Parts: sequence; C-alpha cells; structure tokens
Amino acid sequence: FSTVQFLRKLADVGQAVLVTIHQPSAQLFAQFDTLLLLAKGGRTVYFGDIGDDAQAVKDYFGRYGCPCPEEAN
Repeated sequence: FSTVQFLRKLADVGQAVLVTIHQPSAQLFAQFDTLLLLAKGGRTVYFGDIGDDAQAVKDYFGRYGCPCPEEAN
C-alpha cells in the first residue's frame, strides 16, 4: 500500500504513472484515477475514470448486467 501511496503523490504533482495490478483491495483501488481493464486477447472491456468509491466503474458494469457488491474485488 505504501508504494501505491508514493505513486499517488507523484501523480498528484503531474508525473504520469502506469501501474499493473492484479485484484487490488477496495482501499488500494481507490488510489487510482483511471482504469484500463483488458479481457483475454487484449480486448478493452473498460477504459475511463474510476470515480469516487469506484462509482463510475460500478455504474458502468451495473448498466450492462454485472453489478458489483460493496467492497467486492
């Protein structure tokens, strides 16, 4: 978590940061601004803002029949 906090500070001052992470906790996920989610074969599933409490991502997947329970990974 401390590494991601450091990267968050770099991003806050304008440094571009790219992170690859597998199944982050909700707390860790909240540190990010934008999500690029890829499916098998590299097909884009989602690319956009995460939103406060990942609400933008949850709304997107909820609209397409894949609701996300609170604090779920």
